[in-house]
Amino acid sequence: MADIEGRPNPPISWSFSGFPVGCVEETPTEVIPRVFHLSRNFPNPFNEATTFFYSLPEARRIILEVYDIKGQFVERLVDGPRKPGTYRVIWRPEGLASGLYLCVLRSGGDMQVRKLVLVK
Repeated sequence: MADIEGRPNPPISWSFSGFPVGCVEETPTEVIPRVFHLSRNFPNPFNEATTFFYSLPEARRIILEVYDIKGQFVERLVDGPRKPGTYRVIWRPEGLASGLYLCVLRSGGDMQVRKLVLVK
């Protein structure tokens, strides 16, 4: 196949992989952020999965957890040391009812909270 100028195009190959329900995927980036930050999740409201980004300006131990609206613990998404950077977390909750949930990022004395709306 050729482009509009007649040059050959390289072949394109696609690879897809599925993730089981209830899994968390965490992916770091290389850019060093300036502040400790937990982004709003998207999409929100969500059904099957939602994505967060959190940023660390220096190496820290972090805990990222989800609580229901009554403050009861639901699931720990991340727990452990992380290098400086911005991380993406994809959360696929399993067996939860529709409703309002809270995502809490803690590290040392810092804490940030975001509201999540799960719609089944």
